[in-house]
Amino acid sequence: MNFARLAESRIEQAIEAGELKNLPGEGIPLPKDDTGGDPIEKAGFKMMAKAGALPPEILLKKEIAAGWQRLREAEDEAIKLEIMRSLANLQMRLAMMLEQRR
Repeated sequence: MNFARLAESRIEQAIEAGELKNLPGEGIPLPKDDTGGDPIEKAGFKMMAKAGALPPEILLKKEIAAGWQRLREAEDEAIKLEIMRSLANLQMRLAMMLEQRR
């Protein structure tokens, strides 16, 4: 039995047993995902995020977003320069990490 058939069989069993009733979001269509990329990888990242285990590239992306926010709020030129240096370093680390995954 292949994985797809096994999964379908388990879903049907759960439906018949009533295990999928009254779940959060029941009856609400799933959001469209037009971002591209590998849907299996995305599902894995979502499960990891729910479990509180984010992959390093996601943590770096969050750091970069926070850095951009700090840069927008900074008024002192010296502080802005230091934030830009930090952002460049974070972006380089992220690019290297993503390149290594290819």
